[in-house]
Amino acid sequence: MDTASLDAEILQMRDVLTSLQGELERRTRRVDLSSDGLFDLRRRIDEVQARLEARMLTQQRVEASDGFAISVSRSVVQSALPPDTAVLAYFVGDRRSHAWLMTQTELRHGVLPGRRVLQSFVTSFIAQERSGTLPAGGTSFPALLGDLLAGVNAKRLLILPDGPLNGLPFAALSMPRGQAGELLVDRFEISAAPSLALAMRPPPRRHETVTRVAVISDPVYTPDDRRLTASASRSSQFRGSDAGSDRLARLPYSAIEARAVARAFEGADIIELAGFNATVPRVIQLPSHDLDVLHFATHAEARRDAPEQSALFLSEYAADGSTLPIDRLTAEEVRRHGLRADVVVLSGCATGDGRELRGEGVLGLTYGFLSNGSNTVVASLWPVEDALTARFMQEFYAAYRATGRAAQALRAAQLRTRGIAGPSVWASFVVRSGSLQ
Repeated sequence: MDTASLDAEILQMRDVLTSLQGELERRTRRVDLSSDGLFDLRRRIDEVQARLEARMLTQQRVEASDGFAISVSRSVVQSALPPDTAVLAYFVGDRRSHAWLMTQTELRHGVLPGRRVLQSFVTSFIAQERSGTLPAGGTSFPALLGDLLAGVNAKRLLILPDGPLNGLPFAALSMPRGQAGELLVDRFEISAAPSLALAMRPPPRRHETVTRVAVISDPVYTPDDRRLTASASRSSQFRGSDAGSDRLARLPYSAIEARAVARAFEGADIIELAGFNATVPRVIQLPSHDLDVLHFATHAEARRDAPEQSALFLSEYAADGSTLPIDRLTAEEVRRHGLRADVVVLSGCATGDGRELRGEGVLGLTYGFLSNGSNTVVASLWPVEDALTARFMQEFYAAYRATGRAAQALRAAQLRTRGIAGPSVWASFVVRSGSLQ
């Protein structure tokens, strides 16, 4: 294909993407967000965006397709990569998929099976991780990595997943041709980004003042919560709604987790919103542009049918027992109010799960925080047991306070808890990054 034909194809895809995004914005402004065709429209947007970025990557140019204005040559992207960083990018097609491994000096390409095969692998892999039935030596999917990582000396791996691969815990994959039992987490500090365009943004400037941390925890979800009545409240084992129930239960260990976060940042400016104070209005009023860390220890929901309605569930009741008019903070509200922090931790149920959406988090919680200027979002891919989540977060923050790097701290916490909590806990947590740095 000559340059003129290539440019025409790129321009056509950009026009289609702009038109689809405009239509989606018009529809989401309506009251009825479940109108026919809305889910299909999002899928079409994500597919065009992924194809556009894949085309740019293979044709020496990388250009933003998600509202971030970047148009640079591949050589510029490579020169912008830190010497210790490699980028692993995927495009998932219905019949055939593609993977690229980029470092400062080379670009490798691999061909993978189509969406259905990859989805089947991801579903099976997660089921084994969560049930503890994964083979002792781990498991891999040869076509997923192939020889892309052979001889790569990078210490950091930035992954640009697509489609079902957004829900895959890459850290728990076996290292191709590695030592017996060696996983990717043993070799790399792993993070992921919704797009290369987003990852190419300049890193945020660090605050020169004292560290400021906001922690939201232990909301009041039920009318029989003992903080409202003298009766014993129900409690929840997992950070998601109870099976067979439409009511959220209290998370008893989230308060312990919040105290652990505060202890990790002893001497910092700590803003704690707990119990009756863990409300949507109070969270929205946080001085988010001055926050170094924003931590949510709450129930959460990732909406695959309506990503912009994915939500963090906050207190449903006031101290006098009255119900609050708004009890959930949606991804749409996160973006509208500019809520952000250098590091956002969503210690809830499946807060980072987007495996049924191309371009994970494009309209979800993760992307909402990243698009507002957050540098990193730490989230979970599936429900995690409440007490073990609190333990894991203690390890994460101890490492983060020492390193100042979320991806490095997550890897340290994963390695420390790997032999204690098992993959159902440590493999669930992922880092979504908004910067290559």
